[in-house]
Amino acid sequence: MSNRIIIRAPNWIGDAVMAVPMIQQTRRTFPRAHLTVLARDWVAPVYSYLDVIDDIISLSRNQKGNLYSQNTLINELREKQYDMGFILPDSFSSAWILFQSKIKLRIGYKGQLRAWMLTERLDLGVVEKMHRTDKYLKLLEPYATRISYGVSPQLSVKKVQKNSLPEGWDIDLIHIGVNPYSIAPSRRWPIPYWRELIRRLRDPLLQFLIFGSSDNLLNSKELTDGLDANIINLTGKLTLKESISCISQCNLFISNDSGPMHIADGVGVPTIGIFGAGDWTQTGLRSPHSENLASAVYCSPCKKNYCINKHEPLLCLYSLTAEQIAEKAYSILL
Repeated sequence: MSNRIIIRAPNWIGDAVMAVPMIQQTRRTFPRAHLTVLARDWVAPVYSYLDVIDDIISLSRNQKGNLYSQNTLINELREKQYDMGFILPDSFSSAWILFQSKIKLRIGYKGQLRAWMLTERLDLGVVEKMHRTDKYLKLLEPYATRISYGVSPQLSVKKVQKNSLPEGWDIDLIHIGVNPYSIAPSRRWPIPYWRELIRRLRDPLLQFLIFGSSDNLLNSKELTDGLDANIINLTGKLTLKESISCISQCNLFISNDSGPMHIADGVGVPTIGIFGAGDWTQTGLRSPHSENLASAVYCSPCKKNYCINKHEPLLCLYSLTAEQIAEKAYSILL
């Protein structure tokens, strides 16, 4: 029986949310173990909403590629004497850290020349078509008597105080969260389509909240300029933790395939996920209150970050209309 377990969390927000069931079922499998999550600082706030975790070690952006910082981390992990480590990212570096930390059992997937650093190695081919959540859960198979596959992540957000809501938030209105951004261009529904969607949905009873990072400020201006609707533009104004709290208060969330999409679904908000190049069967929403929308075009899902269709660029995204998304939104709200 392992006494001290560490889980190296994924590096992307969406993946971090999809790893939540694995973390929760690790606790169920090892109820008395001290459970630590090792995560990048830009995803670590996700895990502050899980009461099954004893400790969160946050890796700062400055530690990436910094030899001194990595050695400091390795020494810290050695001192804590973990006897089991689950490595959720497929990268070489994530396995290297746990290997150097002298953790007895190191469980992860093969690939990137790291198999020799793992004591329990699983073949990536076995999970190639699995949903990402189930891929993480499969690492538990050798140790758990029962694994619940097919589940959706659940994050528990405590009651949000009214005075902590953004300025202009009208508590008497229905709130629709909108995330029109994604790091990958092949996963961004066009801004003119988002503008048309808001035009179709606008109503005196609705208030729109635009979410996004400071990197999206120019796009947010393009989205909101001259748009006659009740909009609070939160782009670049919130931390991840503040965003999670605010998203939890929405009645509906509409989003590109991205981290905020998974957060909204995880906190129990009915969510519409718009899929382009991504494969919704592997990274889509699974909650009964949410919907994945994707066009069944010949080139999708290509899973590329940049469109490779030279003849009909971004066909997967242009084939989804504002009318389709609006109809789905009304079916959820009404």
